[in-house]
Amino acid sequence: MEQAESPRGPSMRLPVRRKHHLVTDSGSRPKAARLPDDAILGLDVGGAHLKAVHAQGESAIVPFPLWRDPNRLTKRLRQLFREMTPFHRIALTMTGELCDCFANRPQGVSHILNATAKAAGKRSIMVWCTKQRFLSLEEAAANPWAVASANWLATGCWAGRWLKQCHPDQACTLFMDLGSTTLDLVPIVKGRPEPNGLTDFDRLQCGELIYLGATRTPVMLYHASPHADDQQGWPMAAEWFASLQDVYVLRGDIAEDARDTFTADGRPRTRAMAEQRLARQWGADRIQLSKRALDHQVSLLAARHEQHLLEEVLQALHQITHRRQGFVPTCVMAAGSGEFLLRRLRKKLLPDVPWLFWSDQFGSRRSSAAAAEALIHLAHEQFSEPKESDA
Repeated sequence: MEQAESPRGPSMRLPVRRKHHLVTDSGSRPKAARLPDDAILGLDVGGAHLKAVHAQGESAIVPFPLWRDPNRLTKRLRQLFREMTPFHRIALTMTGELCDCFANRPQGVSHILNATAKAAGKRSIMVWCTKQRFLSLEEAAANPWAVASANWLATGCWAGRWLKQCHPDQACTLFMDLGSTTLDLVPIVKGRPEPNGLTDFDRLQCGELIYLGATRTPVMLYHASPHADDQQGWPMAAEWFASLQDVYVLRGDIAEDARDTFTADGRPRTRAMAEQRLARQWGADRIQLSKRALDHQVSLLAARHEQHLLEEVLQALHQITHRRQGFVPTCVMAAGSGEFLLRRLRKKLLPDVPWLFWSDQFGSRRSSAAAAEALIHLAHEQFSEPKESDA
């Protein structure tokens, strides 16, 4: 859903690097049989979604609850690949290895690598790692901890390089990617990401990974919330009857989509179903609640969530600046499916520095798939580098 809200306060817009192609939201299918060298698909396999971006600009975000049926991953990837503009290389990253359907993360990495390889057929696969480079499929299989949950670093890497080229005066940038489940924060210094941790565990400890998202976070988190500034909220069940997606569907920030059944109860993402899911959270059925009362409770939940996000980010920023002396953000870059929330928070969070919003450059769908898009640029750079034999 494109954001209707126009940015306020200082902001900036990065120019498009046309040699990297990504200038439209949909690409036309090539007529020639031979694919160009840069016919690459960026693929981010998460626990909740499959996100893909083609070098010609086409993008896809597919709800896929990996933990429910991991054995369907190969089939779903094959279907996704058929639906995309033809390509012959895959640049892969992942977070889905964390799903609790796997005994451990190396097993999850192995499963995702194998499923992608089966779906890819003869296409080559390169896998992004925390060494800020691509590994072959075989190297990735031998080094599962290096490729596990590395998507945030791909986005931070490419964003930093692009910002350095287009706005070299921005020495310190705070990059934020608010997705459905988590918020990533990456300090970028002179165009290079300089995180204080690489693993999820370390990043959680230093505040650079916050397990608070825009849609999948359960509403029950705000039961008796200490973040509330009112006493009018209804008590609710400590059960996952509804998620924040239902709140933002009712507020108009997220579009209805009856095809999307990736919800708390498996029913469609519509206003009517969202109202019923939230009613259950309060121990009621929708018919028991007036529209006015329901709207008021939804507004309270949204306000509590936004305040919670703000407090978490401010605390994380304090940790980052404490650990990295001299890091004072002169710019903020924001991306992700929850970018609409970051727009609202910027008045209270670093309001005096320029903000760049990914959706202003590429549209909201590709902002939601920022890691997959970053992989396209990073992979293109690798194949554009002169080989020793060319010297």
